Amino acid sequence: MSQLSIVKDQLLSQGINHFVVLASSGRVVEYSGDFENKEKQVLAHAILQQCTTLFQEGESMRRVTMRFEDVLYVATVVYDNKTVYGVIAKRPAHTTTF
Repeated sequence: MSQLSIVKDQLLSQGINHFVVLASSGRVVEYSGDFENKEKQVLAHAILQQCTTLFQEGESMRRVTMRFEDVLYVATVVYDNKTVYGVIAKRPAHTTTF
């Protein structure tokens, strides 16, 4: 199973229905919930571009969590099959990060 598939399975198994998956080019691969809004997709891409700089040599995944009031945004950058993908998920702040 690919790294991207594992991340998507985690989201779905936890009932997270607000997420966007982007290719490194900014192309939207998949979205759900609040991320159907084009402006939120563009913002998600900008955040993910910053997260990719956090990769260390040999890493295939990096996760960054941001909290705004009662909402957590979890940005995951995945190196999968020679392509970098970014996933941003929105979840209530009172739940545990995945």
